[in-house]
Amino acid sequence: MVIGVVFVALGFLSPSVQALAEGYELGLPEGLLGLRIIQGLGYGLGGLALVLAFSGFVAMLMDPSEQYLPYAEALMPLAAEHGRDVEIDGKNGVGFVSMAEGPRVEILVQPFAPGMCTIWMDSPGRQRLLFMPMRDDTHADDPDWRRVGARDGWALRAELPSAARGFLEEGALAKDLSQLLALPQVRAIRHDPLGLEIISELLPPQDLRLFVHAGLNVARRLRRLNA
Repeated sequence: MVIGVVFVALGFLSPSVQALAEGYELGLPEGLLGLRIIQGLGYGLGGLALVLAFSGFVAMLMDPSEQYLPYAEALMPLAAEHGRDVEIDGKNGVGFVSMAEGPRVEILVQPFAPGMCTIWMDSPGRQRLLFMPMRDDTHADDPDWRRVGARDGWALRAELPSAARGFLEEGALAKDLSQLLALPQVRAIRHDPLGLEIISELLPPQDLRLFVHAGLNVARRLRRLNA
């Protein structure tokens, strides 16, 4: 884009060069020659100003941070609850980081395609657990994620099903999971030695409050039960 602006700018400045050449050919007096050069520069600089203004306008339209504003506005009151500010990053998305829960918590929304919302807590899990909606629990067992059971529209997989079966009987956890997974975009809650992560497709801004509150409730319970 910069190269294009340079070439266009040179095109607009060419009248002053042309005026100088024509003036010498016609043998104009120095005063008239100067006027013709000034006139050419005027046209050229005016055109250059228009080009620069247009390129700035295009750059503003292409700025991805403009697309993040509805999500930033939805996250602001949530970040304020944690004493934090919302940050916008053109490459990574919009979100905030909090230490109010004790461990580090990262809330991130990525509005660009394919779009994603995540909650990550720096809380390593004693057991490898994976909660997901029943509609997504269609994979065969593998060594890391064996099916433990299902409850209230969601399923649990774990590395050691016999040791994880008790999580299905945790009534408060089941209630929080059902509330979170009622959002159709939520795909999984994973808790393993790398931490706790809640993964969702891109949510509309008005649903972020429910996603964050319900997600943090689930994260707090799993941190106590599986730390």
